[in-house]
Amino acid sequence: MTIALFAFSGAGQALKAKLAGLLEQEGHRIFPEPPESSWSERVGRAFHAAEALIFIGACGIAVRGIAPFVASKTTDPAVLAMDEKATWVIALLSGHIGGANALARSVGALLKAQPVITTATDLHQVFAVDLWAKKQGLTLSSLEKAKVFSSRLLAGQEIPVKSDYPLPALLPKGLKPTSQGTESFGLALTIFSEPQKDWLRGIPRRVYLGIGCRKGIRRNTLDRVVAEILAEQHIDIRSIAGVGTIDLKKKEPGLLELCQTRGWTLTWYSLEELKALPGNFTASAFVEKITGLDNVCERSAVRASEGGKLLFGKRSGEGITVAGAEKFFPLSFEEDSPGFPGNENRLISNSSC
Repeated sequence: MTIALFAFSGAGQALKAKLAGLLEQEGHRIFPEPPESSWSERVGRAFHAAEALIFIGACGIAVRGIAPFVASKTTDPAVLAMDEKATWVIALLSGHIGGANALARSVGALLKAQPVITTATDLHQVFAVDLWAKKQGLTLSSLEKAKVFSSRLLAGQEIPVKSDYPLPALLPKGLKPTSQGTESFGLALTIFSEPQKDWLRGIPRRVYLGIGCRKGIRRNTLDRVVAEILAEQHIDIRSIAGVGTIDLKKKEPGLLELCQTRGWTLTWYSLEELKALPGNFTASAFVEKITGLDNVCERSAVRASEGGKLLFGKRSGEGITVAGAEKFFPLSFEEDSPGFPGNENRLISNSSC
């Protein structure tokens, strides 16, 4: 984690230097603080580029410093405040998704300080869906529905969970497995956009697209066609992790721009590597004549997903072919997993289901 440190007194500076050394020993990186910049500029630069900010001084200074930059719990970094005697270390902002709560506990252990955590789910030892989703690599469909989820758990309500992936034998307290999903609200673990539309969905980012395209295809055309194909398959575009293709397309500008814009990894494979893949793929004499391979998109999708399940075969339009495959997703609610209250009396069994 990249961490920016700020201090305002002689004692604070001494604690800052000590903490910086301890954090580096733990494998963290200390964010550089250019001395020529103003206070606001230093804080703003760190807020947008570092993963965490720690203020050694009054909470008010920290609050005023970050106030102009606070935007969203999904993007804001972790922010901590601690006194210069290292008595308290307070998680101020982005406790779960940004990791402020975990960092406060870590810093507290390093300095023998008391971490101060005010997040309701932590205080009541209730399953934190946002933290769990982050650790599992899930995108939550709605932060508003995530708040509803947490408020219902805090109120002692049971929440049904419907999953496209095998659920473990033990679930966090307050969650109950369901196979029908007919309840008015629950948690759906799926890459698909249709089922349980009023539920909170946890979307695994495990789908890989195989893409073939004609030379010179424009990025906006690729983006539109891919989005249309995914919509037809009812696959949430937020489930896409990357794209695979043949190395002949290594310098295709539209494809490169598409992946860069969408934040998808792009991997090229040799003709020999794709040809060696086992399986039944939709053959095309035309594609084989051009590339030397009977099918680019399906083979590339399976290869990019490391041998995952083919979700849909070749779909084509406007000189573009697309296929999708899902990489194995090891869903876990285990007792010692991050974000899960690590105590057996907070677990319930779903073995009777």
